[in-house]
Amino acid sequence: MTAIEEEADDCFAGGGECGALMRSIRWSETPLGPSRQWPRTLRTLIPIVLASRFAMRILWGPELILLYNDAYRPVLGPRKHPAAMGRPVEESYLELWHTVGPLFARVMQGEAVALDDGILPLNRNGYLEECYFTLSYSPMRDEEGTIRGVLGVVHETTERVLAERRLVALRQLAADLADATTVEATCQRAGEALVRNGADVPFALFYVIDDEQHQAHLVSSAGLGDLREAMPAVTALDDEGAPWPLGLAARGRVPLTVTDIARRFGEVHAGPFPEAITSAIVLPLTRPGAASPRVVVVAGINPRHALDDQYQAFFELLAEHVAKAVFNVLARDEERRHAEALAAAARTAERAAEAERKRLYELFMQAPMPVAIVRGRALVMELANDAALQAWGKKRDIIGKTFLQGFPEIEGQGLDTLLQGVLDSGVTFRGSEIETHFERGGPELDEVYWNFVYAPLLEGDGRASGVMVCGFEVTEQVMARRRIERLAEELAQQKTALEAAHRLKDEFVATMSHELRTPLNAILGWTRMMKSGRVVPTRVPHALETIERNVIAQTALIDDLLDVSRIITGKLRLNVESVDFPHVVQASLDTLRPASEARGIQIHAVIDSHAGPVVGDPDRLSQIVTNLLSNAVKFSPKGGRIHVHLERVSSVVRLTVEDNGVGFKIEEAVEKRESFGLSGMHERVALLGGQFQVESRTEGPKRGTKISIELPIAK
Repeated sequence: MTAIEEEADDCFAGGGECGALMRSIRWSETPLGPSRQWPRTLRTLIPIVLASRFAMRILWGPELILLYNDAYRPVLGPRKHPAAMGRPVEESYLELWHTVGPLFARVMQGEAVALDDGILPLNRNGYLEECYFTLSYSPMRDEEGTIRGVLGVVHETTERVLAERRLVALRQLAADLADATTVEATCQRAGEALVRNGADVPFALFYVIDDEQHQAHLVSSAGLGDLREAMPAVTALDDEGAPWPLGLAARGRVPLTVTDIARRFGEVHAGPFPEAITSAIVLPLTRPGAASPRVVVVAGINPRHALDDQYQAFFELLAEHVAKAVFNVLARDEERRHAEALAAAARTAERAAEAERKRLYELFMQAPMPVAIVRGRALVMELANDAALQAWGKKRDIIGKTFLQGFPEIEGQGLDTLLQGVLDSGVTFRGSEIETHFERGGPELDEVYWNFVYAPLLEGDGRASGVMVCGFEVTEQVMARRRIERLAEELAQQKTALEAAHRLKDEFVATMSHELRTPLNAILGWTRMMKSGRVVPTRVPHALETIERNVIAQTALIDDLLDVSRIITGKLRLNVESVDFPHVVQASLDTLRPASEARGIQIHAVIDSHAGPVVGDPDRLSQIVTNLLSNAVKFSPKGGRIHVHLERVSSVVRLTVEDNGVGFKIEEAVEKRESFGLSGMHERVALLGGQFQVESRTEGPKRGTKISIELPIAK
């Protein structure tokens, strides 16, 4: 054996079952060819993959030949392993090639691909199975750097994903059943909650058992639509030919699995998957100590998942949740009947306490504070002293009426609910500054605040037969405190407004400094150029004209300070006339050119000399254009580019200034660049009947700001 053949054998050394499988394959008869001729990259990675405890696979060559380790075998399943070894991967994943094929193609183009809990349905056990994976695919290159294959690390997360989904379903089920008041309502809510997770419970039927008639009555169905034959309204428990084995499940008191749904009802479709439902589970809900179940649940089984131990445990927990809710409803019904019996006994005891109430009556009537007694579940006003009637603005005719009859205006305010709570619990309730709305003789309800106590009146058996109400009105104290709180809030708002005013003042000063500096820069630039002799004699008149124009512009900026106030107060006046807009733009370009050249900024201008005239104020139009260009120069990087385009578009003239500076967020414009600049320009353009538009970006290769103004053409 040659050294190369020995190296080839070493490539497959170890590796468990898959290593032995690789050694048994005649690679010379496969598209990969003899293993001794494989690229060194492939031969180096194979021992690493075989030794890994993680599921790994290699797809090599144009046919993407599959090589994998022992940890990867469960992913393939018994229907694909070991036949998949050394074969094109497409043969093993025909059922999802439309999904993974494009992923492999992207990796072969040099892109690394990853999925987190991605769903990849596989046929591993004779049916399409709901599977989830976290995986990573990376391109594999040979010694020359050419991409020759795909390296995959795979971790199946099916059990965790399904467990989390089922846990969410059980939590939602428990929440939906928390306040159900009848068995029927419990079953209805349970069905709706379960099929909301249609993957694990495609459909659900709920039958209530009638032991006297030996029947099961359907009280809720969800997920089956109008498939009547699969959800009979009534089923005899001793009918062995019934659509569902409800009687058998009720007698055995254990879950049963039905695996022949197709034979019973034909194809049954429910849930999110296209496959027909083949199986269901029948769950009897038996109350502890009872001889037979009270409810039987029929739940569909996911056609893409076998009923394994985890799935079975989910159904058992589901049954426990529903059973607990059903039995709680039954317990509350028993408690209600028991409470009614106790109420009857309380009425008997009340007659014996009549003498005591008469004695207490005189004591209550003489009390200097508001006192009242409310009796019974109906909350009948039994006693109210003069202090209470005066405080409530009521007359003595409320005695003998129910609480809401005597105080109809407080319905919905919760006071009657508090009284009922004290009666039910026997626990004293203390209210502090409780807001109420009473009718006390005025045209509208009075807003009244109380400190009060609801104390239960306990009988000999410890139950509360009534409530004693004692209270003091504290409306004036509450109103006084609220006035103080409002004053404090107003002072805080005034402080905030004052701080904002100081901040705006600072921003305004900073912005005006920039605006006033623009013409000074032009004057200084041309002056220095003339002193240094960089201006040829023929350009001296032009330089002097530019200096003079910027002196005038400086004066205009001073006047513009007053325009800010006039804009705010609506008193700005414009000298509107026909303006040669191309001339205005060219003059502004000449003004800013020294500043742009000093920073190495190129200004590309395309000016249509026939774009005009426009309607406007020549001074303010000049200021608008100069501000636009100055901002573009200021916010462009050294060596940047500014594009200026003046054109006629239909009945308007459009000026566009675009730079490649840092840009800014439009919503932050007020804080960063709008205070005097953009806002002032926007207002002036609007007053001239034009439109002002800003586009800006802070990210990406096309950063910068683009500002356009449109002015109507003069007639």
